[in-house]
Amino acid sequence: MRFFNKKIHFVGIGGISMSALAFFVLREGAIISGSDTQQNEKTRLLTKNGARVFFGHKKENVLGAEIVVFNGAIGNENEELKEARKQNLTILRREELLAEISSEYKTQIAVSGTHGKSTTTAMTACVLSGLNPTVHNGANILGANNNFIFGGKEIFLTEACEYKKSFLSLNPDIVVITNIDADHLDCYKDLSEIKKTFQFFADKASLLIKSNDDINSREIKSKNILTFGIHKLSDVMAENINFAQNGMSFDLVYKNGRENVFLNCFGKHNIYNALTAAAVGISQGVNLNEIAQNLKNYKGIEGRFQKIGEFLNRPIIYDYAHHPTEIKTTIEMAKLTFKKPFFVFQPHTFSRTLALFDEFVAVLKPLSCALFETYSAREKPIKNGKASDLAHQVHKKYFKNIENLKNFLQKTAFDAIILVGAGDLQNRFLK
Repeated sequence: MRFFNKKIHFVGIGGISMSALAFFVLREGAIISGSDTQQNEKTRLLTKNGARVFFGHKKENVLGAEIVVFNGAIGNENEELKEARKQNLTILRREELLAEISSEYKTQIAVSGTHGKSTTTAMTACVLSGLNPTVHNGANILGANNNFIFGGKEIFLTEACEYKKSFLSLNPDIVVITNIDADHLDCYKDLSEIKKTFQFFADKASLLIKSNDDINSREIKSKNILTFGIHKLSDVMAENINFAQNGMSFDLVYKNGRENVFLNCFGKHNIYNALTAAAVGISQGVNLNEIAQNLKNYKGIEGRFQKIGEFLNRPIIYDYAHHPTEIKTTIEMAKLTFKKPFFVFQPHTFSRTLALFDEFVAVLKPLSCALFETYSAREKPIKNGKASDLAHQVHKKYFKNIENLKNFLQKTAFDAIILVGAGDLQNRFLK
């Protein structure tokens, strides 16, 4: 075990991916420390399992460390990184450590795409469950109650993030592309550069599994391709799709085989997620009947159209959607589920809001909704890129105080509150 007795410090240890990697090396016998701005469920669990966690970033936190790991949200001027460089410690980006871990497995499968990566990774974990994969995901998998599943050494399945081209650090045997859309325009020039980067990623693999229905994914080339879609020319297809109150079903078709699949979730996008997972399963020799049975057992992931509480005896639903395309999907699911949903959208980063401003306006303007102050993440405010600018353009209420928002909602007619975004709105609303 290469990490046994290594002293590894994680800057931003409470993050969903960083905490999973910390758990992995901790299990392999590493001595773990880390820092973050505040406590959360992951930091508490890491502390319980023997990690030493600091709150606040200080140079003293890295004392005694041999390796320092950081993620894309950490700037070069971070006190701990500066101290690590001063001490000439080994410094790894999050994706570099992920690549090192995944390299120990016989088959590496990386699920990429602009939308649906976490759900698809979780569904794929279900499909492959009989093969005992080790899984690294960007969200907690319900049922597993974690975003890292420790399996055998044959298959390593990971969500692969395109932010800052971080997935190019991986060297997968199989690259999965769910879809490609314009996003992360704070680090990509335009959609053309995004597509080129996905092509570079696909070139690393011996097999490319991609959507045949997504126009941008169709442009990505490879010598060995397995396609999925509702499109009749796809290798793995969905036919006879039916939507019901308790879920949805479709016929999974591959070559001369056909199997009916039932999913305990909603939305056409989840048909595509399931097809993607099925295509991966087929590539690994899982038969259609087993794929159907495993998908029936899929329980979902945390933060994807999930009921998190009640307000005025009506459900509060949280969905991680933070891109106009994703919000459209959230709206579709909400209108299938409720008669009069009210949406509260918290934009995620000023740069995304500014870059996709017109698309956000088109999605939000027809809705019964309100805007909550931008979750800035790693950014400083940008002129015309704030939630208040968006609210003004779509003629909706804007709030930066959670109590004022709740007071407004008490005077509003709805049968469900749908909290939308990738920030902290859901946590603040429940306090």
